[in-house]
Amino acid sequence: MSTLPRRVTAQMPRLPRVLRVALCVFVVLGRSETVSTSRVTADNDWTTLSLPAPTNHLKVGIISDIHMYDDADEQCSNLQGKYGNVQCDSTEPLVDLAVSSLYKTLATDSKETPAPFILYLGDSSWHFKRTDKPKDIQHIIDLNNKVFKKFTDNSNRTPVIATLGNNDFPLKNSLNVTDFYPYVSQMYRSLAEVPGVAEVAEDFEETFHYGGYFSVKVIPYSITVLSLNTLYFSDSVDDRGRVEYANSQLKWINRVLSELKEGEKAIFIGHHPPGVSLYYLYKKNGAIGQWYKNTMDRFTNIYKKHKEKIISGFYGHCHTDIFNVERDNMVAFTVPSVSPVYGGQPSFQIAYLSQPSVMTSGDLVDLVTYHTWLDYYTRSKKVPQFRVSSSWRNLLQIGDLTLESLSNITSKIIDSTTNFYIHVAMKNKMYQESFMPMLPPIIHYCFTSSISKNRFLDCLEDSNYDVKDFVLNSNRL
Repeated sequence: MSTLPRRVTAQMPRLPRVLRVALCVFVVLGRSETVSTSRVTADNDWTTLSLPAPTNHLKVGIISDIHMYDDADEQCSNLQGKYGNVQCDSTEPLVDLAVSSLYKTLATDSKETPAPFILYLGDSSWHFKRTDKPKDIQHIIDLNNKVFKKFTDNSNRTPVIATLGNNDFPLKNSLNVTDFYPYVSQMYRSLAEVPGVAEVAEDFEETFHYGGYFSVKVIPYSITVLSLNTLYFSDSVDDRGRVEYANSQLKWINRVLSELKEGEKAIFIGHHPPGVSLYYLYKKNGAIGQWYKNTMDRFTNIYKKHKEKIISGFYGHCHTDIFNVERDNMVAFTVPSVSPVYGGQPSFQIAYLSQPSVMTSGDLVDLVTYHTWLDYYTRSKKVPQFRVSSSWRNLLQIGDLTLESLSNITSKIIDSTTNFYIHVAMKNKMYQESFMPMLPPIIHYCFTSSISKNRFLDCLEDSNYDVKDFVLNSNRL
């Protein structure tokens, strides 16, 4: 059973949209003296944060859920302008702009600094809705090559370590595709492997051909990135043999972590995040986990066993900017999307890691979100600009984003009105009003401080909160 800082049972009223936006801006702008504001244009249409880049840190680019159209017949009916608009998937010019903006943000003036690296969390394809014309393997290969080439066209010295998303298969959410992994393996290897900078593990063909997962060592920083195939963990996939593949992957994760040498660190990337589903909390008022219970339990045990070696985990799929942390267990960040299909603004992130030669080896110091206000630029017929939107370190006023510091600050969600509204702001800023209704502080606290469904429900019960509406029939967590 979890221990709450104090009990909160009252439901929060739903504030008017204007008041909520004003409050969120007030909270965000008032958090740090180091944060300055800058307007996008003279139109004063929106406000962003401008943050000085931390010195002596490695910058890691993180981008997810590109969802690019490559079939004119599949584009949404209300698509507007060259760069598109919210509630539609990404046009190719928007993808070009997002990827090039990511590389410009990662650029360093120092020729002696080793190249940074990029984590791509999957879902290159638009949200495929036709059942009469499934994508074939060649279609997937061509589409991924098209998206992957946008990375290499910007730099062939920056490793891009990618993971498979549920829309990266010929049949969405289905793993029953004969010999699919060997067809696409070379694309993922070529994108990640840069001589002298990043090398894929010797067992790449064995693990990727078998289950679509692999590891890459970023040589200058002694960081190993484990690219997980979370489709085998997710309840969205119910294919025969899933458990066998999931168990094999879990054994592989434990082996890779066990073989890390002293001072080496690991990062997890995957498409489906662990934790309670944000979609079901907001849309159906129910608690459902993203992963199967047995899988989640085993993964948590492995993470806890090796947590001193793990920097963090980064995941996509949910198109929003959140984190989940369980004290003494694990932390997972969910990354916002490039695609604005669910009402969010196109985004990418930069993670700042401490360099082993400068600070404690490989700590996650900050996670900064860049986004563009797409509807404004579409209406104005101007080229969108990606600007700093938020920084977890500045918003939460903590020194780093470690398991301990995030656990401590999460407890303040229901102790402090300011901290509560910061979390609401981070969840609301990516979505339009209809997608993200107001929930009481205790729900935000239990969601953020829980990875498993059982722990989430225990957290609510400890606060005397009525949980019957949150119990749904499911074999998920």
